[in-house]
Amino acid sequence: MSLNIKKIEIYEDFKKVVQVFKEPPFSEILTKKDMMEEFESYLNKGISYGYYFNNNILGFIGILRGRQKGHPINKYSSEQILYINGIAVLKEFRKKGIASKLMNHTIKEIDIYKYLAIYLRTNYQGSKIKNVALNAGFEILKKEGKIITEDVTFKRNNGEIAADKRMFMIKELKNWQI
Repeated sequence: MSLNIKKIEIYEDFKKVVQVFKEPPFSEILTKKDMMEEFESYLNKGISYGYYFNNNILGFIGILRGRQKGHPINKYSSEQILYINGIAVLKEFRKKGIASKLMNHTIKEIDIYKYLAIYLRTNYQGSKIKNVALNAGFEILKKEGKIITEDVTFKRNNGEIAADKRMFMIKELKNWQI
């Protein structure tokens, strides 16, 4: 039995990640072209880690450099911040601490790279990752005491149109300036 977290650097491993996103709440089925584009974005603009058990990926976290277009993160420049744009665990392995281990590993690793903060967005209601993020030291982003939200409408790969409200969470990392 071999459990470990490692950087995803080859396409064959990334193809396994798609299995993690097939189940709700994601219900995504990526085309080969979409998978390749996503994989290349992590290689060129970020990093991704897999939680492996005997060479199978049970969980995934993907991080991109910079503030993403339209996101209300104004305290940091794009060079100072990272965005967690995906975190998921296979349905049968949820609630076993895998998402927390991926989150904590990522924070430890990116601290080395000297970023000032990391953020994510998650569902405003029924979030699966909110408590994991809170336990890792993230805070819910607010303005004038109100949670900052974003309405999101998107098309799932099965053609269904989905809509929800997302909130932003941020964690400041160690201040590395000398």
